[in-house]
Amino acid sequence: MPQERFNMDQYNAVRQHSGVWIADDVSLIAVTGEDRYTWLQGMVSNDTRRLKSGETTTLYACVLDATGHLLADIALHDLPDSETIVIEAPASRAAYLVDLLDRYVITEDVALTPASESVLTIQGPDSAGIASEIASAYLGRIKRRDRTGSGGVDVWLSGESLNAALEMAKDRWSTVIDAETRDLLRIEAGIPQYGVDMDQSTIALEAGLGTSHISLTKGCYMGQEVIARIDSRGHTNRALTGLVLTEGEYSIDSPMIYAAEDGGVPKETGRVTSFTAISPAMSGQAIALGYVRNEHREPGAIVNILDGAAVFSVVELPFYRG
Repeated sequence: MPQERFNMDQYNAVRQHSGVWIADDVSLIAVTGEDRYTWLQGMVSNDTRRLKSGETTTLYACVLDATGHLLADIALHDLPDSETIVIEAPASRAAYLVDLLDRYVITEDVALTPASESVLTIQGPDSAGIASEIASAYLGRIKRRDRTGSGGVDVWLSGESLNAALEMAKDRWSTVIDAETRDLLRIEAGIPQYGVDMDQSTIALEAGLGTSHISLTKGCYMGQEVIARIDSRGHTNRALTGLVLTEGEYSIDSPMIYAAEDGGVPKETGRVTSFTAISPAMSGQAIALGYVRNEHREPGAIVNILDGAAVFSVVELPFYRG
């Protein structure tokens, strides 16, 4: 959605100190059982042996279909103390994922259940200390999670503690951040959102998830052949791109973008997925995330809405580099 309003005080709080909100767009799914590591190894795009070995306790990954398209972007959080791996998933995809993944449990000792915790997120340079205080007061679990480009920490809390913890953060340290300002912060950080900037029509590598979410050396998983083929080719045909509005006005009614080919003939080259009318990180200019074909993605390239109402310049992501 185009964002024409945001709260500057809230924006500055995150960029300079801390902001807090209940991450109700996130759901947690518990995976238990002796075979959880090996079973997940065949389900997701990253290498769960890194969790089992203790190399990391958080692993970003994708769940793909057989054609390499994105069913969900997730994070896997290993909880050795409770013999559980928690899948952090977009809330809009949680029920679908439980149903989908459960179909692939055949003889393995694995069970999937919705986790009882909810997520309070604290974002900004001061987030770590605040999260520690809240987790101590309400017996929460801390996970580092940058949702804005300014650093951040999530605290997993029981439902009955969630609102009390939010009030504690608001009263003592942090500013509560509204949805419009969160979206601006996300766009400036170049963080794609499932259901907005990526969906089942998106190949994971197009969304810039290759480095963080995909292992090119692990064993088989759904969609691996497509990902390997794209990697051997060297690139996708299009990719998530930063765009700065340089002329005219943009409307969400015209998401398709074009570039002039030889002879000045416009050719469809992509589409806008997220837009914000004002970006403090870009000196008040309007910015967007969108998919653009590789031949038109060079920084400084010009693309436009076909009727000429809006002209964008291509820039490297992220917009915010604090």
